[in-house]
Amino acid sequence: MKTTNSLCSKSLALLGGCLLAGSVSSAIAQVLSDDFNDGNDAGWTRYDTIGSHPAFPDQGTWTFPSSGYRLQAAASPAPGAVGPARIGSLRPEVYSDFYIAVDVLSWDESLDQSFGPFARLTDVGLGTTKGYVMTYQVRGKDIDISRITGEAAERSVVSGGNDVTLVPGKSYRFAFIGKGALLTARVYELPDTTTPIVEVSGTDTEPYTSGVTGLLVYDNSSTASAPADATFDNYFTSDVEPPRIKMMNLDFGAWELSWTGEASQFVLQSSTSLTGSAADWTDVPPVDIIPPSDVIPSYRYNMGAFPENGGLPKQFFRLVRRPIAAN
Repeated sequence: MKTTNSLCSKSLALLGGCLLAGSVSSAIAQVLSDDFNDGNDAGWTRYDTIGSHPAFPDQGTWTFPSSGYRLQAAASPAPGAVGPARIGSLRPEVYSDFYIAVDVLSWDESLDQSFGPFARLTDVGLGTTKGYVMTYQVRGKDIDISRITGEAAERSVVSGGNDVTLVPGKSYRFAFIGKGALLTARVYELPDTTTPIVEVSGTDTEPYTSGVTGLLVYDNSSTASAPADATFDNYFTSDVEPPRIKMMNLDFGAWELSWTGEASQFVLQSSTSLTGSAADWTDVPPVDIIPPSDVIPSYRYNMGAFPENGGLPKQFFRLVRRPIAAN
């Protein structure tokens, strides 16, 4: 028996199984993506708490090299008074449960710095910001999830012992997930977005429950007097992690599709064309889908013979999210 994972993206469309996140009513959920191809950060709020102090000039530079999003923080002008260099960018959408994905394209490897996505931020300001951040520690070579209080790391939900070395010149996808008190961080080496090179989880004993999301670069040096610099791309947020369709060979020419049982808001659709209109996609009847059970915690659909083996027309599948009717 053989299992494969499949996910549709800008560059991948796999026969027999793919995933598309459909539009959702903003009253039900908020889905946001930004690839920065427009060369601006409209809709973002630039986070520069040191620069907000009347005694200091702006500390951040935000640019868009090769359609990426580069955040550069100048060295702190007064580490003892206002702390180390740090800047970021924030989105206004508020999430309780969250899924954040962002690509890291490059960073200054010579700096003792950390960088990554924010989540559940509130009370944003100099010395007041609260929330969580998933960061890669350039010197420590690990992924941390930190609880922020008063704009400083109060404690680590997960820290150390999770060694991973990001290699300059390669690109990575960071995924930060929150479900109640459980927080998870994953890193994928692109273009593989199926198998993470590191995954860590931890539970906060007194969790922050909701807030905004965003990006951070932060000076980790012992003197707190160095800059910070990293470039991001393809920012995506949702309240639910997009499910992946798995294909399993049941032998004798039959194949089964399955996806996580948590994906109750998603509908399986099929089409014989990837290039047609939305009308070419039709819902797979729910009566043909086996729902999750205590024994098997995933949805299952028997798609019959694989087209290449059974001589049938090519068939494509996707999961599309649908709004839930308001009560």
